[in-house]
Amino acid sequence: MHPRTAIERYLRQLAVERGLSKHTAAAYRRDLAAYEAVLEARGVSAVADITADDVAAFHASLADRELAASSVARHLSSVRGLHRHLIEEGLATENVAADHRPPKLPQRLPKAIGVDQMTTLIEAAGGGVDATPAQLRDRALLELLYATGARITELVSLDVDDVQEDIVRVT
Repeated sequence: MHPRTAIERYLRQLAVERGLSKHTAAAYRRDLAAYEAVLEARGVSAVADITADDVAAFHASLADRELAASSVARHLSSVRGLHRHLIEEGLATENVAADHRPPKLPQRLPKAIGVDQMTTLIEAAGGGVDATPAQLRDRALLELLYATGARITELVSLDVDDVQEDIVRVT
């Protein structure tokens, strides 16, 4: 089977079985079109003839394009998914892309919400003069979350004994 035909079958399967959004499907299509172009340039005309060297050539072509690590990771993920599909469909006997791992992505710090947004959120929890105990609890948890940066699981597991005067002990 020609790589283009296999790619089209894979994309149809993704759309039907996984229900990808049109943007995700379009990204997969672009990634696999670039892969197909490398295969074509290397003279590969059947999926059974694709080798690990062909995948390595595609990987190298990504480096030549100076893509961001996240883009390289997505391209390789698309190719690795295609090769898993080829094995599942019996069109290949070996996953030649299995050893091509995407680059490690840098860990990003989460963005904190602004003071105005947090004030709106706290006010929405209630807590005025005629507040219910649940509203007071929710307001206190939101304020504690914002003030400390603690995880939600850490705060919801707090006991009364964890609060002593002006100190809250979070574990």
